[in-house]
Amino acid sequence: YADKSRVQAGFYEAASAKAQFEVQVNDGQTSIDITDVGLKASSHNCTLLSTTYDNSTGSGSIICTLSGSPKTVGRTIAAVRTAGGNWSCATGGTPALEAAVIPSGCN
Repeated sequence: YADKSRVQAGFYEAASAKAQFEVQVNDGQTSIDITDVGLKASSHNCTLLSTTYDNSTGSGSIICTLSGSPKTVGRTIAAVRTAGGNWSCATGGTPALEAAVIPSGCN
């Protein structure tokens, strides 16, 4: 239960900055860092919060590198933006997060 809660909280932290990320894109920014979207570089749930952005395509992401137990630490969960402006959820890391802790609708 604690691992699932931490993963979901990490995703919600990253996803909470989507609107500000969109503002940066619409303002024509050529790079977007974590402070541009109103987040700090780390939090209770994320040892690192970071962004990626490709201004030539408009794709990017807001990434939480998870803290917590050995089942979550170092893995990532992210809000991912397509070039078309659609958002989704993605996970990463090795070994992968267990399916039981990944929010529904997230890959």
